[in-house]
Amino acid sequence: MATINATEISPGPNVTDLTAWLRGKTIPSVYHAVGTAPKMPREWGGVVDEELRVYGIKGLRVVDASIMPTLVVATTSMSVYAIAENIHFPNFNFIHLYKPID
Repeated sequence: MATINATEISPGPNVTDLTAWLRGKTIPSVYHAVGTAPKMPREWGGVVDEELRVYGIKGLRVVDASIMPTLVVATTSMSVYAIAENIHFPNFNFIHLYKPID
């Protein structure tokens, strides 16, 4: 069996400023991404209505942090719990989760 030679692949032996190299390779994050499907009027760029129905798609609702238009001051997980616990679907039948909806 051939001898295994360890070589540095990344960032490479010629990189002298590791901090600058890392900044060029990483993507900044807001840590709690919200607002990708905001609950607001469609004309304003909203994706879901007041009952969390996705505009233009029958039978699809979104109940998660993506409906919050902006980042909240509280923890996002607690906000999502509050959204989930307070949404009411009076005509929702869980049997239809696994059957096609007309």
